Amino acid sequence: MKCDGSEGWCVAHARNHRAGFGRNKKTKTSWKFADIAPHQHAFATTSRPYEGCFHGTGTGKTRTCLLTVKEHDGSILIVAPKTTVQKKQWEYEASVLGLKPPTVISYETFRRDYTKLPKFKAVIADEAHRLFGVMPTMCRRNKEWVPKASQIFEAMQWYLAERQPVRFIPATATPNKTPMSIWAAAKLLGHDWSYRDFRDNFYHRLPMDRIVYAPHRDQASMDALAEKTREIGQVLRLADIKDVPVQTYKTEYLPINARQSALLKTLPAKFPDPSALRTKKHQIENGILYEDIFDEKTKKVSRKVLSFPNEKVDYIVERSIEFPKMIVFANYTEQVDIIAAALEKEGKLVFKMTGKTKDRKAVETAAEAAESAYIIAQSSVSSEWEFKTCPVVIFASLSNKSIDYIQGQGRPQRYDAIKHNLYIHLIADHKESVDRRWFETIMSGRDFNEALYDGRMA
Repeated sequence: MKCDGSEGWCVAHARNHRAGFGRNKKTKTSWKFADIAPHQHAFATTSRPYEGCFHGTGTGKTRTCLLTVKEHDGSILIVAPKTTVQKKQWEYEASVLGLKPPTVISYETFRRDYTKLPKFKAVIADEAHRLFGVMPTMCRRNKEWVPKASQIFEAMQWYLAERQPVRFIPATATPNKTPMSIWAAAKLLGHDWSYRDFRDNFYHRLPMDRIVYAPHRDQASMDALAEKTREIGQVLRLADIKDVPVQTYKTEYLPINARQSALLKTLPAKFPDPSALRTKKHQIENGILYEDIFDEKTKKVSRKVLSFPNEKVDYIVERSIEFPKMIVFANYTEQVDIIAAALEKEGKLVFKMTGKTKDRKAVETAAEAAESAYIIAQSSVSSEWEFKTCPVVIFASLSNKSIDYIQGQGRPQRYDAIKHNLYIHLIADHKESVDRRWFETIMSGRDFNEALYDGRMA
């Protein structure tokens, strides 16, 4: 086969020829040259031994990372979320590239067994933002002040120092969910940045009795943080490598009904704690209420779930008449169940995607194959699956993490299926709406819980 003059094809042909790709002699399988995209080849050939793969949702990070460490075939460790381990996506991508199955373990397993793991020549951390748990506050350890850090961060720090793998690639679409996440990533990647100087540059201490730091949110600080991110990894968006059509975003402000309004008035007496009160308000605004009830007879606490009709469910049912395929995200499992039941009542083919869903691949395969299908997903289950033929995403309610919203947008928008999509936000609107404040906070790129410590939110 000769080059047909197309620049993209010629580049693909040359890079695959140099890499030795094209046919797996053991399995006698082959794949198209186009399976290795230019941006994947670019990272594989230009990345440093310890480099962050900060490529956006839908860009094919799995194949990019495996291609990068192919010379260490047979000694590759993947640390990934538990659901990713179950899905076996890394093993599948390795087989496509003609590699041996890598060792794939969950973050929970790594945190428990990191000292027992042997040396691997290449380590890839999938959804690596889970590793970057370093706080802007310090603690005393062995008579020294050290940054407060998560167990998983310290476990990876120990493993990299003791086992010294040749390659380390933390891969995530959103590395800088907090400024200190970038310091943590830099530390793991071998950069010697001053902790205190970094904190002084990107945080300010709040005027409170206890020590609380809030990140700077001015544009200059955000630009500086982006620059620091690019120092330690390669940043790429889907729009950088594909002609992505302009996406449509729509926000619908829906009124609460009389029952919701009445229930909201009863909450302050039941939940004097501000944090608990906010959560309960948000639940009612989304048509549910979780209450822990103490049973005098059994002497045990049991959870009671109250659910009731609300405008969000009605709106979703109406849109299902218009669109044969939709993704609906909802923060609460009970809300997922309610929406799914309402659509099933209308005769729709519905799939639920929650933390209990064991085989996400089976769900997405069935939904893709159907002429009409609806995936109702928990907001926190926003990665490791796709629905390419779906053109509409409705965010019925959001989780408290901005990364879940970012990843949620990528479920219908994939590298090999770029198209226009409609994203709809549903907001329960009334005078003291937590739902509205929650939405505005996530849209600003901040996590809702983090924003609670910011003086700009009550």
